[in-house]
Amino acid sequence: MKKIFLLSVILLLNIVLFGCNLEEKTDWNSLNDSSKIVVTGNGLEQFFSDAKELKDREIVFEQTEEIEVFIKAIQDSSAYSGPMTAESANFNITFFSQEESSQTFRLWLYPERNAGRIQKESENEPTYLLSEESVQMIAKLLTEKS
Repeated sequence: MKKIFLLSVILLLNIVLFGCNLEEKTDWNSLNDSSKIVVTGNGLEQFFSDAKELKDREIVFEQTEEIEVFIKAIQDSSAYSGPMTAESANFNITFFSQEESSQTFRLWLYPERNAGRIQKESENEPTYLLSEESVQMIAKLLTEKS
């Protein structure tokens, strides 16, 4: 009886430890049915020459090609687990689905440094690094729309 109990405990521990080692992969598929993206934040000042009334500024993307640039940037991002700065995001990106549900991300975008990172709205969510190409594509879209 002790052997069966001991084997059961060992098996249970192995299952639990194996589950802890699985890397959590974020499912970005819910973004694929986005019909609109709204970008807001203090980072827009670098794309708008008139800084007046900046807090009311937003850029809206409704073209499929534009939306796909943002989705691809997020899907191609890589998980980051190192130290982070305490600075707040310079953009908020809200994806609206055709059913009008929404999902918001925080975006830190630094085109001059080819750097960017993104995180779902909750601070408990993991942070993802954007590729240099994605950073430039997003910056180009923001410039074209401003």
